[in-house]
Amino acid sequence: MDKQPIALPSLTPREAVLDAYYRIAWALDYNDWELFQSGWTTQSEPALHIEEHGRHHVGIEEIKTGLFDVVSELDTQHIATNARVHLEPGAKTARMWIMALNQHFRKGQQAKAGSPRLWGGNQYMFDLVEEDGVWKVQTWSVRMGWNEGDLSIVGR
Repeated sequence: MDKQPIALPSLTPREAVLDAYYRIAWALDYNDWELFQSGWTTQSEPALHIEEHGRHHVGIEEIKTGLFDVVSELDTQHIATNARVHLEPGAKTARMWIMALNQHFRKGQQAKAGSPRLWGGNQYMFDLVEEDGVWKVQTWSVRMGWNEGDLSIVGR
């Protein structure tokens, strides 16, 4: 698949905020570290919180080790829906909420019928900042809704 650009032209302000998560999700699904990094702030230490598992990753290196290095090595699909964006006109900060459906398979198993998988539904909340015209995640909080399947696929 072609390498994706970091910034896309002609996005509305709301679409540009959403694109921060979309870059991260595409990067996880296609093991693209550069695209993944582009979704996270560099003005402060970004943070990822998954309360149900007591996981708190602060800084891009911890997020890389705790999320990217694990998930990007799998066959995955991260699907976002029901997005809501709170963005005041002209603001440089925003908040966003997303419902997500995520499928995880061991590498090379996604297209094989009956392969063990982990399927889940999560609720996400993001605090974002605009940096040089591109929206980036400052804090990502995950609320695990449900999981179905083999948790060992993601090392649990």
